[in-house]
Amino acid sequence: MDDARNAENMDVLRRKASLGRRAFEAHGMSPEKALNRALTRAAETHWNLAFLAREVRQSRIDQAGCEAMLGTGGMIVLLDGPDGQPGFALIDGGLVAGLTEVQTFGTISAMEPEERTFTATDAAMTAPLLDQGLENFARLLAAHPLRHQVAEFRFGARVETARVAGTLMEAAFYTLFRMEVDLGGGCRTGQMTLAFPERPEETGEEDEDAEPASPRHSQLMMTLPAQLDAVLCRLTLSLKDVEALDIGTRLNLPRDALTRTEICAAGGQPIAEGTLGQMNGQRALRLGRAASPGKLDDLVAGQGAMGAALGMDAAAAAPPLDFQQMVDAAEPAMDAPGQPDIASPIMDLPDIPELDDLSAAPAFDSTAGLPTDFADLPDLPDLPDLPDFPMQK
Repeated sequence: MDDARNAENMDVLRRKASLGRRAFEAHGMSPEKALNRALTRAAETHWNLAFLAREVRQSRIDQAGCEAMLGTGGMIVLLDGPDGQPGFALIDGGLVAGLTEVQTFGTISAMEPEERTFTATDAAMTAPLLDQGLENFARLLAAHPLRHQVAEFRFGARVETARVAGTLMEAAFYTLFRMEVDLGGGCRTGQMTLAFPERPEETGEEDEDAEPASPRHSQLMMTLPAQLDAVLCRLTLSLKDVEALDIGTRLNLPRDALTRTEICAAGGQPIAEGTLGQMNGQRALRLGRAASPGKLDDLVAGQGAMGAALGMDAAAAAPPLDFQQMVDAAEPAMDAPGQPDIASPIMDLPDIPELDDLSAAPAFDSTAGLPTDFADLPDLPDLPDLPDFPMQK
C-alpha cells in the first residue's frame, strides 16, 4: 500500500518537474531553436513529415547583401509583412521538389529531382509550411525582443529574379536565418534562408495626429546609396583616336590632374574638388573646396590645390606680382561696367592761399640763453697719483 502511494507521488513529482522544465525552455529559447521547432511542428501537422533544421545561423545584412544572397540559386518567395515591408525566403530546388512530392504522392521518392524553372505552383506548395511555421515562430518568441521583427509574416508570391526582389526591398538591413534542412529522414536535403526586414521596436499606440519622429527619417536618409564619380580631367579626342583606344593605351593628362580631381554627382554635376593619392596602400581622395563655375574661383582652387601639395597656402603658391600689376590690381577701372559715376575729388578742392612774407620776422638765434663767458667757472682739482704696478719676474 505504501509502495503504491510512493509511486503515485513520484509520478506527480515527475509531471510537475516536466512542466517546469518545459516552461523554462520556452522562456529561455533562442531564436535559432524556436525556428527549428516551429518549422518541424508545421511539417508534422500538415503532412506528418519529418523536418529537421540543422545548423541554424542568425546574421544581419544590408539591402545590397540581401539581394546578392537571393541571387545564389533557388526559388525566391516573397513574404507579405506588416507595414507593407516584405520579407523573403530562399529555398533550394531539392526541398521544393520534396514538398511537392509529399503533397502530390504522399511520400518523397528516392529519385533525384531534375533541374527546371520554378513556377507559381511550386511556390504555392511551400505556402502551408511557411504560413504555419512563421506563425509558430512568432508564438514561440512571445517574450523575446526579436518577436516584433518576425511577427505577422505569411506567404506572398514567387519572385522571378533577385533583381526584381531588390526593387521590392524597403528596409536598410535584414535579419537572416540560414539553415540546412533534412526532409523525410534524409530523402531530400538542402538550404533554406529566411530574410526579415528590420523594423523599429514597438513603443505602443502612436497618436494619429503626431508628426513622424525625425531621427528615424534621418537614419533612413543616411542609409540611402549615393554614387560619386571622380573625374581626373576631360580630354577631346578625334573619332579615329577613340576607335583606337585599347587596353594599355596611354593618354596624356594635364600636370594638375591629380591635384584638381573633380567630384561629380549623378548626371555629371560637379559638387567638389579634391586631390587624388594613396593611403595605407589604397586609393584615397582628399576633398577640398566646393566647385565653382567662376574663372576666378577656378584659379584660386588650382593655386590652393597646388599649394596644399607643396605644403604652402594659396597665397604663398601664387607667383609674385611686379609693381605695375599690384597697382592695376589695387585700382579698379573707373570705366568698368557697373561702376557709379564719381566726380574727381581733386577738382572740388579750394585754392591754397598765398604764404605771408617772412622777411620781416626776427632772426632766430640758436645760442640764445647760453653763457658767453666761461672765466667764472672754478678750476678742477688735481688727479691723485697712480700706485706702482707690480713687476713680474
